[in-house]
Amino acid sequence: MLLNLSNNLTTFSNPTKKILVADDEEDIRNIFQEFLKDSFEIKMAKNGKEAVAIANEWKPDLILMDIKMPEMSGIEASRIILSNFYLPIIAITAFQGTIQRQIEELGLHYIRKPFRLKTILEKINCLISNDR
Repeated sequence: MLLNLSNNLTTFSNPTKKILVADDEEDIRNIFQEFLKDSFEIKMAKNGKEAVAIANEWKPDLILMDIKMPEMSGIEASRIILSNFYLPIIAITAFQGTIQRQIEELGLHYIRKPFRLKTILEKINCLISNDR
């Protein structure tokens, strides 16, 4: 299980804020959808190509980006998105080493798998509580 779900989740209410979740695992997308839908406007992408297309059209306030995805990696998708406009991107990865250096070079925030959902919610709130 990639997520450690706590019974003491604090939710943050930012209904006007938009979050794009990009992950190739449907179960992970569903978990994020369920836990974020009451506090944020959510859209989903199942690969990096979809993430780029949705981000360019929808202009989310934040992206939760898996790194290892088919068709286009989260690193490449983040690079393309950030070349068009700035927004906070939280990379979600189990990788270290070269991937971690690429994440840092792009200026992405990251959370290492496995993670606690509460940690993700706190990071989201911190990053989008200030208007960009």
